[in-house]
Amino acid sequence: MEFAISSKYTQHLNQEMNKKDIYQQLTVLIQAGKTKEAFAFLNQQDLDKITANNCSIIQAEYNLLHQDELKGTISFEERQMRRNRIHDKLLKLLEEEPATGLKYWLASPLLKVLIPMVLLTAAILIWWKVNHNPYTCPTFPQNYNNKVMVLPFQKVGGQEAEPELILRNRINTITSKNNLSTKAEIGTFVKNISNEMVDSLAKQCSVDFIIWGTYSHGPNSTQLILQYQFTEDANWANVGEELIAIKDVTELYKGSMLKNMDDAIFSLCGLLAIKEGEFSLAKKWFNKVENQETIDTKLINTLKNIN
Repeated sequence: MEFAISSKYTQHLNQEMNKKDIYQQLTVLIQAGKTKEAFAFLNQQDLDKITANNCSIIQAEYNLLHQDELKGTISFEERQMRRNRIHDKLLKLLEEEPATGLKYWLASPLLKVLIPMVLLTAAILIWWKVNHNPYTCPTFPQNYNNKVMVLPFQKVGGQEAEPELILRNRINTITSKNNLSTKAEIGTFVKNISNEMVDSLAKQCSVDFIIWGTYSHGPNSTQLILQYQFTEDANWANVGEELIAIKDVTELYKGSMLKNMDDAIFSLCGLLAIKEGEFSLAKKWFNKVENQETIDTKLINTLKNIN
């Protein structure tokens, strides 16, 4: 029985495209600008477990870019920059040696059937836990207009770090120095959090703003894929007609960022200042963002016209 199974997998390996063929086909798709087809092509290959996981991370980054493109919230230059970065990462996936032995068995078709089942079960358990078990909320003083809950970030690459600590401390320091009524605290870690979970946690913890996401920490910098959302209870009475008139005003309420730590902090503080009607502060903090191409152009132009 074991010999029959082993022979079947040996035959399967012999029939697979070799690494060079896969790389060439992937290059053709990328040069033709067919990023979606490139992911579909890679997902059809029996990649080793590590390569497959890295491919999933890159695809999640591409999905975020695609969402931003549909919303029309990014410039042409940023779109090209992010798309080129994704293409580079895809090609680098195949620089390592292909999986053999144990790695191949871990990426076997059987596991490809079992993994979705396990993920579905895990998602159900997480949903049940959030909705049926009490979540430990951080404690906030009552005299703040903006109660910000920063969830611990999930690592997707690089070294271990705690970006949520830096986010909390810097947000509190910057807003306090500028008398913006804001208090940030760290919540309890939730793995693979969904929008439904965010809404549930916001109501349970009575917060105005939630921040969560993933990070990759290197020797010189921390790169964040950050998501944020103002909650239903957030008071936008001070925003004014100028900003309400922006076509994509929902981007003020929730969105995502692919930024370094400093740019993320000043962008988040800028959004909090807008909510409070402190437009001068918002301009000041958005101007401190090093990569200005990552800021919504319509938002910046509207702020410039507000005295």
